Amino acid sequence: MLGAVGALILADQAIKILVKRFLEPVGMIELLPFLSLTYVENPGVSFGLMQDAGNKWLLIVNLAATAAIYVYWRRRMRAGTFHVLETWGLALILAGALGNIFDRLHYGYVVDFVDFKVWPVFNLADSLISIGVGCYLASSLSAWKRSRARV
Repeated sequence: MLGAVGALILADQAIKILVKRFLEPVGMIELLPFLSLTYVENPGVSFGLMQDAGNKWLLIVNLAATAAIYVYWRRRMRAGTFHVLETWGLALILAGALGNIFDRLHYGYVVDFVDFKVWPVFNLADSLISIGVGCYLASSLSAWKRSRARV
């Protein structure tokens, strides 16, 4: 599973290197009427929130949250009580969080580029986090329903 996390982090960082190399100079490339690649340097968190929070503070919070998720994930793995959807959910969250942490460490901001024009600009790491949270919540809901059925 850690191999998958590493591969996702590498994919995220490789895409962001390409975005900085080719998209930063032009700013935006329209692909479809509802979709463009738009270069954004995001000093805040997802969806453009907390723009003035400060990179160091956000970095500390991100590192602490990522460490807590990793410790929880490893404990659950050792206990053998993981549901596959929960495992993948936490792995995706970790990969996305680490991808954005690397941006903060390297650039001082997160590189965003996917622009649907009706939603804040985001990146692959943000997508991994969102999908991971969805997987984790679905797993938790499924476990809750199973426990309720036994009562």
